Amino acid sequence: MNFAPTDDATERIRLRLADRVRRSLHACARTVEPTVAPLAEALVVLASSPDEGSLLHPETMRWHTRLNRALRRGATRSVLLNALEGLPHVLAEVRHSDERAARTAVDGIPFDIASNSPSVHSVLRQVVARATANAGDRGVHTRGPARNDVSVETADAASLDATRQALATIRAVWPELYAEMRSLIRVLVFFDESVTAGRVTIFTDSSYHGAILQTRRFALERGALHETAGDLLHEATHTHLNAVLLCGEQFFTRRTTSLHVTTFRSDPRPLSSVFHQVVVLARLAEYLLRAEEAGLTDVPRLDTYRPGPRGRLLSDELNDSLRVLLKEAPLTDYATEVVESVVDRLPAFR
Repeated sequence: MNFAPTDDATERIRLRLADRVRRSLHACARTVEPTVAPLAEALVVLASSPDEGSLLHPETMRWHTRLNRALRRGATRSVLLNALEGLPHVLAEVRHSDERAARTAVDGIPFDIASNSPSVHSVLRQVVARATANAGDRGVHTRGPARNDVSVETADAASLDATRQALATIRAVWPELYAEMRSLIRVLVFFDESVTAGRVTIFTDSSYHGAILQTRRFALERGALHETAGDLLHEATHTHLNAVLLCGEQFFTRRTTSLHVTTFRSDPRPLSSVFHQVVVLARLAEYLLRAEEAGLTDVPRLDTYRPGPRGRLLSDELNDSLRVLLKEAPLTDYATEVVESVVDRLPAFR
């Protein structure tokens, strides 16, 4: 496997993930059938859907994950009935989401940018709780206390234009990456930056797999085209790596609990985060290299670009992250191939 996406790898991951979800739904159906037969029937119908898009939408993935978790905890009949009652609403939201995405795709943004579902609000509340708990740990600038309520914003023309231009640039200079993003990302949410007091400005969350959430202010403040493209690339890469894990791949041969500091972040992070970091930084470097080779203007120079919160050179951050990973991580064959592909590309990034 390579850190850089290919069309074949993107399709393979999509099909593997859909197959894994189908098998899990059938397993859930067998478990609930004695208790709530109608739910079992609904699960079989959902698993039999030929539309992988419906199965892999963030709303369906979240509902399915929550059902799985409830079953592991010994779900009561009332919990299962609630899941059955909620499924039609989930599928209706998926349908509406896809319809919204189809409309904005005509204008260059192939994602649902108007989702305001209960799931989105739930994810934002979780992030607010984490941001509040971690306040001050990272030296992140804040604009006041985090709020208890959450607010999803309607993106204005300037935010959408910045997003549209960034996506068009990615598509032009790295079509395989754009294809991967189209395959994995279904929802782009803009939220009120005061929700997290500026502590979190753009993120993905595995509990709502397939979505990128960012503040409208962040989309505008970043300003520069290639930085906006880099932000979207960054979050899409996290989604890609999470999808790989959901397909059943592993990055390490055994469980690791140690925390490590790199030049990219001052807070100690688990090796899984360092692995993500390596792939994100390598893809960012590759994007900048391709943008420069395509003759685009205002491309940050690789030998001077400092993307991280600590202001270190991109090449230094990537090398340091690789150093930690190669020294400390018990890499699987899959992860080894990915890391070796990054190492092989390092000379071009200097």
